[in-house]
Amino acid sequence: MLPEALKLALRWPQPNCESRAQEIAAFSNILKESNKAFKEAFCTGSDTAALVQGRGAIVDHLLELAWQRFALDHTPGVALVAVGGYGRGELHPYSDIDLMLLLSSPADPPLEGRL
Repeated sequence: MLPEALKLALRWPQPNCESRAQEIAAFSNILKESNKAFKEAFCTGSDTAALVQGRGAIVDHLLELAWQRFALDHTPGVALVAVGGYGRGELHPYSDIDLMLLLSSPADPPLEGRL
């Protein structure tokens, strides 16, 4: 069960996100709150495999929000692919998040700005 602070942090759009810096801060806050929740769950004996998968689910959620925020979910010929440990669904604490963008053709300047 997710702590209430994490449930609130995962809501989007975040209130008062008028600038890109505020959006980045909101995403950062979601990661910070989820890291605290996962650390607490680990310290109280939660299943480690479930926590590793749960961390991946949080990042999935954040990437989906970002993808929607920049209207990439309605852009044909663009795909986001998770690779490495994250791609295998094994996102350990302090792991990097390896991603690959695939384009069916070179991006035009407006798409480049959204990527």
